[in-house]
Amino acid sequence: MVDWGSVPAWLGVLAGIAVVLAFLAGRLDARRELAAQVLATHVSTQLTATAESSITVQVANYSPAPIFNVGVATYDWGRRRWDWRLRHRRNWWTGARFAGRVVVTIPPELHGPVCDLPAPRTLGKLGELPPVIVTFTDGNGHRWVRWPDGRLNGQPFRSSHHHARRGNEREDGTRSADVEEPG
Repeated sequence: MVDWGSVPAWLGVLAGIAVVLAFLAGRLDARRELAAQVLATHVSTQLTATAESSITVQVANYSPAPIFNVGVATYDWGRRRWDWRLRHRRNWWTGARFAGRVVVTIPPELHGPVCDLPAPRTLGKLGELPPVIVTFTDGNGHRWVRWPDGRLNGQPFRSSHHHARRGNEREDGTRSADVEEPG
């Protein structure tokens, strides 16, 4: 016959597991804390029936740590794909990608440069702003995605796509739109 131990021993094991799970949950909250303080702020939108529709956004870093490799991209109207974590970032959103910019670094508690990007030529729902997706690396080295609805998700894995090519820097600290980086 197998001896499975006593009730107090099993209660000790369960208590130990509960402590470990509580610790891990606290670590996940702490990890998200810095990233939750990074927002894309809408500056202005000009929607026209021509190819000149634009949206002006600025990424604000309200966290006490810098953020790196900030990608800002505009998309046509759509929604986040349910299997986005399995796809290349250009296919995360159902709408077509218009353009993007990469801001190399945004210091703590500051705003990045203003980014003027193309926008959809059609109007969205009443009061809806054109979709902007922001990707960034927080001060702890974790990669994040800020969706148009404000939702924040950790990026599933790092790949060579997240490292923008050198030589495209502009005087304002951004890189040109042909860089593969933005969401």
